Amino acid sequence: MKKVLNWNQDIEDESKMNKTIQKTLLACVLQQGFWDRWFSHGIEPNVINKKKQQLATLEGWVRTLEHRASELSQLAMTHERNQDHLEAAHHYALSGLYYCLLQWIFPVQCDAKAEWYGLCVSQMNKADAVSPYKKTRHTLRRGDVQYVGKVSEPLAPSKGVVIIVTPIDSAKEELFSYEQDFLRGGFSVVIFDGPGQGETVLETGHKASQQHCHSFLEAVIRFSHHAFPDLPLHLFGTSSGATWSLEGGKNPLISKVIAVSPATKHDIHMPDFFKERMENTLEDFNQGFLPPLAEREKLNQVVLFHGKEDVMVDKRDLLDLYENLSEPKRFIEYEGEGHCCNFKLSEIRARSMKWLKGEKIHGI
Repeated sequence: MKKVLNWNQDIEDESKMNKTIQKTLLACVLQQGFWDRWFSHGIEPNVINKKKQQLATLEGWVRTLEHRASELSQLAMTHERNQDHLEAAHHYALSGLYYCLLQWIFPVQCDAKAEWYGLCVSQMNKADAVSPYKKTRHTLRRGDVQYVGKVSEPLAPSKGVVIIVTPIDSAKEELFSYEQDFLRGGFSVVIFDGPGQGETVLETGHKASQQHCHSFLEAVIRFSHHAFPDLPLHLFGTSSGATWSLEGGKNPLISKVIAVSPATKHDIHMPDFFKERMENTLEDFNQGFLPPLAEREKLNQVVLFHGKEDVMVDKRDLLDLYENLSEPKRFIEYEGEGHCCNFKLSEIRARSMKWLKGEKIHGI
């Protein structure tokens, strides 16, 4: 357990960090909906539900998730030896997702976070190496900051490019199921860690602000256009990633935008542990990092998805946004779904791909 306790000496307030971890661990046991996000990405409900009480301590969290990550890695190696590359890639990636969840529990940079995240990246690289799809890592450099990301290409000629805009409290590796769905649907995929995310914040300490996020997204769009000059570029995002997808949609290089539960305000309702995590991710929590979503007339061909039970994003705000968008557009609402429509994300990606291909989808 040394890797859990080996904190960097330069952490200013270890006590505050530990309190945030404890609040998060308590929420994982008591808070309804805590696991929805992770289940939607691939974490197995049977594994979590069987060990939920053990997850209430940091030691139990580490032991439980590390054990499952190791099991999945062993399964992946068995599939690889048997030349079953699709299954090997899936199990390596799922192992990486558990390591991603392991590093996520630490809200600030420390040795433990860096070590677990390194294992996450390693497993995802193994998945990419055996995958039948072409996957390449790239680094965008802007001054002293470097953004690390990945480009994935389908087996057949690509129908277009989906740029996945990652929510603020996520790393690119967390969204591997998004990447796989779009690849199977025939789209190339571009995804990078932005300010305050993944390898970007771990390697450079670069935190999120409006200016940083805007500069980052513009750089990713330019990169994608350079990499795929003859293909249409589309943006797909959830939560804060959806808000930035809408902002990025004003760029004339972008053809279509899919936004799932876009946060329209900075002062949205969120749990205490999440607020504290944001304080460590943003340059200035009080100023926030979300764009103002002005000049909506520059946006067109937008699909908005909303969960009717969303307590973080007000439907009236979304409808106000929607009414000011140009046609063609769609507003699609799901009964019984909360923020990010976690249990409908596979369906949302499927419907989104129809929209991107020019097929009709029903909505308001």
